[in-house]
Amino acid sequence: MNGWGLVPRRRGALARLVLPCTCVALSIWMHALSAWATLSNDVDRLTALWARESRVERLRPRLLARGERLSIPLPSWSGVKGAPSCTNLAVMSSPGISFVVHSSRNGEVQSRPSQVGWAQVTRCGKRRSELLQVVIEMRSPRGVVEMIVARSRSPLPSTGWALAHRDSGPALASGQAGNPPILPPLELRATAWEARAKRDGVAQIERQLLPGRDVEVPPRLMALTEGCHRISALGVQAKGADPTRDLDLFVRGEPGSGVALQDQSENSDAEIEGCVGSLTRVNVEVLGRSRVDPAVLLHGRFPLPEGLPKRWGPELRARFAAAFFRRSFVGHPGSPIYESLGVAGRTVL
Repeated sequence: MNGWGLVPRRRGALARLVLPCTCVALSIWMHALSAWATLSNDVDRLTALWARESRVERLRPRLLARGERLSIPLPSWSGVKGAPSCTNLAVMSSPGISFVVHSSRNGEVQSRPSQVGWAQVTRCGKRRSELLQVVIEMRSPRGVVEMIVARSRSPLPSTGWALAHRDSGPALASGQAGNPPILPPLELRATAWEARAKRDGVAQIERQLLPGRDVEVPPRLMALTEGCHRISALGVQAKGADPTRDLDLFVRGEPGSGVALQDQSENSDAEIEGCVGSLTRVNVEVLGRSRVDPAVLLHGRFPLPEGLPKRWGPELRARFAAAFFRRSFVGHPGSPIYESLGVAGRTVL
């Protein structure tokens, strides 16, 4: 220690600290470059292969977050009359990224999930117009998607055939799950739902009885106040040889609100949880009810977690609240001690 009370710098220790940090940073950077190069190289190889016998265009790549939907505007030349009779669309991402491609087939929506980071749709002849409304839905937290469009005289080789490391192999036949379990009475399940909501700190509970689908019932208009909300639809047990009830729940906000939630699982009960930072009006729709049996719609409102500054705005507060709500965290009364705005989590490029 010198006369100023300062400790001399130990150059050897500093060098030993800087070198490992530099190596770690270099490793992370090289890994990111490797991931990007793998996707870019795969797109280049597939584009070159398709270009041998067709006209090909590589669309602008996009970064999508979980639940985000992207409508793909195909180039006009891909469906020109008198041109070669097939339009091919390949959507690619990193092998670990999961997404779904929604397209039309014979007037019905067809959903094609990705396999090893790719999905491909081909339409020929008059059915090429079905590709005018193709939508990509991201299932992973975040990922970059590349899109390749080609016009050819016949269907082009699949991405899995062209890129061997993208081949998922033969799919196993799905097994039989057996008969579904017998559900408890509707009233008992609704009471159990309300008890669970009270344990989680619910502030208000609403219960509505929905008639069978023989009665014309428009979507329910619901006002979601600031806070977190749990909305559930409970169906009754099927009788005799009747098919098992499979309820689907949809919650859609006004255009621009960013609220679009759904539960389409194969279950007699459907449930959605979400948070809003300001008053939001939504339409709640329940599908899958039988012709005569009713269903119960339950809505629980939870207070917004503490410690979310109003200066953040309703959208950012809602996102933080949703993250806290999923972890049963009620927040902290104090203000944040540090704030920064950026991308959270891992992003694969």
